[in-house]
Amino acid sequence: MQKNYALIIMCVALLATLFTACDKDFLTVVNPNEMTVDSFWRNGEDVEAALTATYAMLQHQWWSEYWGPGEAFACLESLSDLTNHTSFNPIDATSQYEADPNHYSVYYFWEHNYKMVYAANQILKYVPGITTLTDEEKNEFLGEAHFLRAYAHFQLLTLYGNIVLVTDVPVTPEDFYQVQVAPEAVWAQIEEDLTFAKNNLPTDYADAWSGRATKGAATAYLGKAYLFQEKWSEAETEFKAVTNMGYGLVNDIYSLFNGLNEFSEESIFEVNYTADVTGGRSEATSINPWFDAWLGLWPTDHLKGLFMDDTTANGEPSARTFASIVFNHPNSDVYYFEGQTFEEYYGADENRVFYKKYSYTDDTDNWYAEIGTNYLVMRYSDVLLMLAEALNEQGKTAEAIPYVNQVRNRAGSVPIDAGMSQTDLQHHIREVERPLELCNEMGRFFDIVRWYKDTAGGVKAILEANGRNYADNFENGKDEIWPLPVEEVDANPNVVQNPGY
Repeated sequence: MQKNYALIIMCVALLATLFTACDKDFLTVVNPNEMTVDSFWRNGEDVEAALTATYAMLQHQWWSEYWGPGEAFACLESLSDLTNHTSFNPIDATSQYEADPNHYSVYYFWEHNYKMVYAANQILKYVPGITTLTDEEKNEFLGEAHFLRAYAHFQLLTLYGNIVLVTDVPVTPEDFYQVQVAPEAVWAQIEEDLTFAKNNLPTDYADAWSGRATKGAATAYLGKAYLFQEKWSEAETEFKAVTNMGYGLVNDIYSLFNGLNEFSEESIFEVNYTADVTGGRSEATSINPWFDAWLGLWPTDHLKGLFMDDTTANGEPSARTFASIVFNHPNSDVYYFEGQTFEEYYGADENRVFYKKYSYTDDTDNWYAEIGTNYLVMRYSDVLLMLAEALNEQGKTAEAIPYVNQVRNRAGSVPIDAGMSQTDLQHHIREVERPLELCNEMGRFFDIVRWYKDTAGGVKAILEANGRNYADNFENGKDEIWPLPVEEVDANPNVVQNPGY
């Protein structure tokens, strides 16, 4: 008994000594299976892994309630005045201008973009302290993080209007409950991030790293940020810089959207996909606009009319007409026709046209929702048209017209008149050239909001004039932006819901 008692006393004394020694870290034990800040941020490979996770947010991969990345892109495109939408419940609310704070698309765009911000902020916080990297290596990694943070804030600002600007990794509970800031503050941060990115990113990467943000992508997006703020001169400077970076227009327009010409000379920034779904992974997209499928989108009659008027000098449809839409013409074809004509496939009474952009082309038997076609976020023709807009808004119309004609010449379309007035060119860029060149590329709605939200009749008048179904539902002063998701409003007492919701 005495021996046992003595043993207990010795054990207690030993434990007391050990616990007292905790101040000297004698009991600090590192779990090798648990990732920590100190064990992760060690070298360039760790940073590349973190960047991969940040880029992954661009894919809008399979959410719990929706059917793939194609639905995410369809949500954005279905807002356009140029696109009608079949009734399909998951995106009916957004396509019919009845976005609801409880709708999952409203939540997931918010969530995905703030996840991108959070991941980018970790890179910005921890990379400067990695001693195994040179300053040049650090700045290149930081440039990518700055670009991705700017891209996410750009998406959030244009979608929701009234957002929280997050530039640090949250540490305290209070850090998670920040207030919204004025749009001007968000734009200023976007400009700062993109300026750093363009000054530190390389012009290109090895093929194995295709898809990473480059100097050209940062410069083009900086120009776009200026354009959206009507800083015309600053936008002109950035877009002109892009024109001197070696980009060009490819001859085969359709090849940009069928997966056969990814990362071409026209590509400035694109989201990379594969069709690999082995092992439970999801690296595919379902962006394919097959009309018979569940994400049916098709051009309005207004856009159809624009394409029917977009002809060559001999009156034939332009190359971009054949590349962009499927219509009743002997030379119009798409993979799912499988040798049939338009009338044989759709029926002799079908008067609509359908999107061909992003239609899949492959000799495999993949289901259309598991394809590897990349999403082309920004391409050189867009930059040329934004440059033309920036020039024309400054009264430099004669200088702007050749940039528009570069795009038209590639398409085989009749060039516009070199003597066109500033007013006529503004209308042409807004209501002819950009619709023809960039339809079904998910950006049209944000253009018409920035152009028309403060004009007589507002955005609603444009939707009605261009024959958009559900235009009657649109409320000026409300539907230009989405509501904040109810999850955010309920969780953060410091945010205020957007007006009208």
